[in-house]
Formats: sequence, C-alpha cells, structure tokens
Amino acid sequence: MNNIDLLISCPLSPYLEQELENSFKVFKIWQFEDRNQFFNTHCNSIRAVVGSSAARADAKLIETLPNLEIVSSCSVGLDKIDLVKCKEKGVKSYQHS
Repeated sequence: MNNIDLLISCPLSPYLEQELENSFKVFKIWQFEDRNQFFNTHCNSIRAVVGSSAARADAKLIETLPNLEIVSSCSVGLDKIDLVKCKEKGVKSYQHS
C-alpha cells in the first residue's frame, strides 16, 4: 500500500476500487457518517480525489483539501470538476472512462 491518501467521492466499480486500494490509502466518503469530522481529521493528508458524474469536485471540496494534487473523474467529461478552482490551486484534473 502506498502512503498517499486518496478520497473516493462516490461508489465506483468494485474492480477499480480494489485497484485503488492496492496502490493508495483509500477513504470512501460515503462510509463516514460524520463528514465534517472526517474532513477535520483527514483534510491535510488527502492528496487525490477520484469520483464520477455522481459526485462533484466543486470549489468547496477543493478548498477543504489544502494538499490536494489531482482530481480524477471516471466518467465522460470534466463538467463535475471545478476546473477554474483546480487551476487556481494548482490541482491537476484528469478524466478517464
């Protein structure tokens, strides 16, 4: 397991989730009842976010994660990612489907 903390913002295919878990320290946001507590505890360690068209990587999420380096979308297009905020914060964005 890699020491990079990765946030999965919505359920993905079981295969993809397993592959990510093999390479990263994965947090699945839907498994945490108190999201505010989750972000208070982990906001500084998360460096990557993976999601899909079911979950947004909006300005609020990007601002909440000060060490975020990359946002990836497992869907067609990048319309669920705030590309302006990513550019402003130096966060790379990536789309794969």
